Amino acid sequence: SITSINSRSKSLFLVEQQQQQTQQQTQNPNNHHLPPLLATNGKPVPRTIYTSKNFDTSKTATTSLLIQRNQDDQQCLADGTCPQSRHLTQTDNVSDEEYLPAGQHLLVDMDGLDPAFLNSEHRLAHAMVTVVQEANLTLLSYHCHKMVPDGVSCVGVLLESHISFHTWPKPGVITIDLFTCGSNPLIPVVPSIQRLFGITSHPHIEPVIIWAHKLRGFRPTASSPLELFDLGLSMLGVMTMQYKKKLVSVHTPFQRIDVYDVIQERFNSVPEFKQSLSNDGSYQSTYPQFFRPDRIIFLDGVMQSRSLGEHAYHEALVHPALFAHPNPKRAAIIGGGEGATLREVLKHNTIQKAIMIDIDEQMVSLSRQYLPEWSDCSDLIGSAKWCGDDPRAEVRYEDGLAYFIDRYGEDKQEDELFDTIIVDALDPQDEVEFCDALYNNGQFLGSLFHGLSDNGALVIQVGESPHPSDPPELMGRHKNRAILIQHLTDLGFESLHIYGEDHSGFTGPWNYLVAFKSHSQRRNWFRNEAEINLDIHKRIRKTHSGEPPLVYFDSATMVLYQIPSKPFQTAYCKSDPTPAACNELGLNPIIPNVRGSLLDVKDSTLGKQAGRGIFSKSDILSGSYIAAELSPQALHFPPPTFDLIETFVENDESDLECFSYYMHGYGFQMRHRGAREVYVDGSILTFMNHGCNGTHNVGETIGNWTESSASLESMPQELDGTARSNDYLFNPAFERHIRYHVLLDQARRDIKTGEELMVNYLGYIGDPKDWEYDIKHLLSQCYDGGLGDVSEYEDDSS
Repeated sequence: SITSINSRSKSLFLVEQQQQQTQQQTQNPNNHHLPPLLATNGKPVPRTIYTSKNFDTSKTATTSLLIQRNQDDQQCLADGTCPQSRHLTQTDNVSDEEYLPAGQHLLVDMDGLDPAFLNSEHRLAHAMVTVVQEANLTLLSYHCHKMVPDGVSCVGVLLESHISFHTWPKPGVITIDLFTCGSNPLIPVVPSIQRLFGITSHPHIEPVIIWAHKLRGFRPTASSPLELFDLGLSMLGVMTMQYKKKLVSVHTPFQRIDVYDVIQERFNSVPEFKQSLSNDGSYQSTYPQFFRPDRIIFLDGVMQSRSLGEHAYHEALVHPALFAHPNPKRAAIIGGGEGATLREVLKHNTIQKAIMIDIDEQMVSLSRQYLPEWSDCSDLIGSAKWCGDDPRAEVRYEDGLAYFIDRYGEDKQEDELFDTIIVDALDPQDEVEFCDALYNNGQFLGSLFHGLSDNGALVIQVGESPHPSDPPELMGRHKNRAILIQHLTDLGFESLHIYGEDHSGFTGPWNYLVAFKSHSQRRNWFRNEAEINLDIHKRIRKTHSGEPPLVYFDSATMVLYQIPSKPFQTAYCKSDPTPAACNELGLNPIIPNVRGSLLDVKDSTLGKQAGRGIFSKSDILSGSYIAAELSPQALHFPPPTFDLIETFVENDESDLECFSYYMHGYGFQMRHRGAREVYVDGSILTFMNHGCNGTHNVGETIGNWTESSASLESMPQELDGTARSNDYLFNPAFERHIRYHVLLDQARRDIKTGEELMVNYLGYIGDPKDWEYDIKHLLSQCYDGGLGDVSEYEDDSS
């Protein structure tokens, strides 16, 4: 059929074929059983020009062409006629709405229906007409064909576009297609379709319904309908969900909130969910928590959290930063209206005050109603049913930005500082104005810095991971994240770390940025599994049920968070200019390697006091690796091991004194992890001596510093492992390849056969506390014949 609409006047004209239609109805008595077409209350009957061409199906086809006015104060007759119906005239205006070349498409598939219902064009037509009426649409005409031996196909022409369906009675399946060009939302029509078409052979049987809502056509970019975001792309617009139920959709003064229950066949099934609701003694009914639908919350169309991933998301957001603090007592949360971030903070028994600041009180209220488990602290000993009622908690319904700017902004400083501030707000990738106010707001970020204690930590969720094909972060969709990192660096934070969690339920890993005011906090960030596990045992509150309070986070997980993922290294190394650490991301196969078998150990040319040295058996080209194959054999004394050995030596445990001499004599110190640690080459490379007065020929150039030019009073900043350096404050490339940077040596110049290989020991000191002692020691060895630590120990032992 062809429907012609004059879009200029927005009026529809009908050339009625009354006599022809009456003749058709007389010829086909089935038409008398079809429901009439009724105009929606308040709408005039549109006039249209109807034309058609079809095969001769008059004996099997049923049709209804006459649309009639349904008066509020009158009843239509049994034959479908309504007294005093009037049609649109040429002067009637149908609608002032602008008809854009765009529409909505609702697709509904249903299974498990009554075969008799699916084979009755009359009952199906009644259902179709009623759906159209409840959807406030206008049906111009419809046509149904009953197939042989069974099945029915119907199509209805709408003023707004069309509705159609086809049935398969034997398997009990129907597929329905509703398309409209109007602005009225179609998702509210789903319950009507389910009620009117979901007829089963037994009242206790529920049909299976799968549906999707898609946007069609072309819209102005500025309109940005919510269905173009996560709500539409990953939920409303997909047909892979066996179960999709809207729980609530509301507009608060600040945002739109949608909550849905869904079941995806990949993770669960509707039959098992239904069985979990029974009391049949099955595994499903015994453990119903494993078969519940996944509950998802969307804010302004963007997915914020889901029940299948919320524990992983919120535990990753909260616990790494809190455990990096030795004794966090006060914490602040900006956002977090679901209450789950507050729940995780309250699991720490050191916390004395936790303030949650969310501007949207209705969001918090709806979360308590529809997401009760997100804010349930009833199992924590000493807490409350709702986490907001915990005696340590304070919930404030106000602007989080203003809260901190007013109290900790420029020239303002409250006495009570926070040990941890958690920002659980918009993703940096969200294209909304508030993102700039959050991530590109020096005043606000400065107030967060000043609101932290000296050992405080700021943690912010920073969205999805970069893709290898993305441009530099500052130039692409992740620019807010790059701007945020630059702001935090400029403010004075001394250590920044980015880490990701893969189990949050998003389309990819979700990432978090933690910023420490003090470099010393790196010591806790890089603790080993045993240390973290002990702290978890001592700090996390016990539960009434005896169940572990942490679902995802543990010491092994924390160790994974310590090193940034490769996508962030890739993104970092796209910076302009390219950071120096990005030029050393592992062994370069083009660079030659002088194997350890081409090196020899003999008495050093520096004299007996220097002990042994390493000499080359062949010429070595400048830039060559020195025994790269031996570098993995290095020994590492991490901070806890180093401290333990030193403690034993200080307590006169002479059996361990040799370890101390071994560490100090052959090793080199670093404070990259916030405390003293030592690496010792585990091969002949450990005998490489110090090149006095800048004569070293191996290793990196350390400015122009030598033992002769260095001041005894202060350690140069570029050598100070505790100093704040922007080059290493946020450096995923260095963090991922620290052993390479520390252990792999290269020739600084051409080295001749028989020449001794030497390095500059100034780069091995690492700790300002040892600076003066070590410089004096090197001066003694170089110019006064003083013994090195190892030679001194060997003389004492002998």
